[in-house]
Amino acid sequence: MAFENFNIIRVSIPKEGHDKKDALAQIIGLLQKSAPIGVMGHYAGCHELNESTQGFTPLEGSNPTLGATDHNETCAAVMFTTYAPAGTPEPILTKFLAELTALHPWEHPVIEVFPARIWGKP
Repeated sequence: MAFENFNIIRVSIPKEGHDKKDALAQIIGLLQKSAPIGVMGHYAGCHELNESTQGFTPLEGSNPTLGATDHNETCAAVMFTTYAPAGTPEPILTKFLAELTALHPWEHPVIEVFPARIWGKP
């Protein structure tokens, strides 16, 4: 057993209230063709899906997919998490993040990218 260095990529995807009904399936499809992102050991397309709730208030100048300006909104969502090996070249990571952003239904999706040490078999 040993530690491996990865970057975790995480984004919440709303379940309803938008016109991109197949956004989650398209994002998983993107992951399937984006190696080395999502590759862990001898497995590709590695990801996690967890139920979540998003909350936000659209401000003046926004163009919300769901909700209205100055009104608090919450919606059911799925938290999508995947992994990129720490040595993934920046252009590959940036391309994946740009494509993920384009597939996401929100005007400004919050995509987190942060380092992690993951314990696993060498």
